[in-house]
This record gives sequence, C-alpha cells and structure tokens, in this order.
Amino acid sequence: MAGIDLLHVPYKGAAPQLQALIAGEVALTFATAPAAVPFVKNKQARAIAVTTAERVSTLPDVPTLNESALPGYVAVGWNGLVAPAGLPAPIVQKIHATVAKIYAMPDMRERLVNLAASPRSARPRSSRRSSRPSSSSGLKRSRIRR
Repeated sequence: MAGIDLLHVPYKGAAPQLQALIAGEVALTFATAPAAVPFVKNKQARAIAVTTAERVSTLPDVPTLNESALPGYVAVGWNGLVAPAGLPAPIVQKIHATVAKIYAMPDMRERLVNLAASPRSARPRSSRRSSRPSSSSGLKRSRIRR
C-alpha cells in the first residue's frame, strides 16, 4: 500500500526482534504491542504508529497508521489456544471457561491493558471454520508477503 520496499528479517520471537531494533541492526520493526510497549515506555524504542483501527489507550499520543500515513491500513494480531483435533467438547468448554475467568480478573485485565493488549474471550470454534478474526470496520486488511 505504501509503495516502499522493506526487507523481511525473520526472528525467533519478539525478544531478539526488539533487541535487534534497540541495537540498531534494523531501522524499524512491526512488533506486537505487549512486546513493544515496555521498550517504548522506558524510551528504548519509539512508537511511530499503531496498526489497529483506533489508537491504543496505553499510548494515546501514538497515531494509527491509517490516520497518519496509510488510509485504509489496519493489521491486527491475535493469539488463540490450539488443541489436538478431536478434543472432547466438555474439555474445550472447561478450558474456555477457565480462560474467561482469568481474563475477568481485575489484576490480569489491568496488566494486559497496560501492555496495550485487548483481552477478549471468544466462543470456542471448530478447526473447520475460519480462524481469521472478523472486522467490523470497512478498513482494508493487509497481508505480509515473505
């Protein structure tokens, strides 16, 4: 969308990715908010933009990429729990209920929100259905090509 050429440099996780940024080995990186926010808050890294549809409450002065440079750009990461195929439904429901209780704990919720994470517990889904999160906005989704 931006018409620029960026080199994809694969790292084995957020820690070496952010270490490379801080050490000056790479000029910029797309990092998850929970991994990057502590480095931004202690001034080891500078947040240029967030890729979510709205600004994040933890970094209210950081614009979205959509509003600052690339209208229509939104890229949102998500995490999910994955279990072996055929896991009995009662076990899936028990895991789901436990995760929902953890997300409802005020101290856990505060910790996640302070890292700019959006703790949500979705209904368990069958692996046959799409695992891609849906968007309620009309903004375009991006794909990273490697």
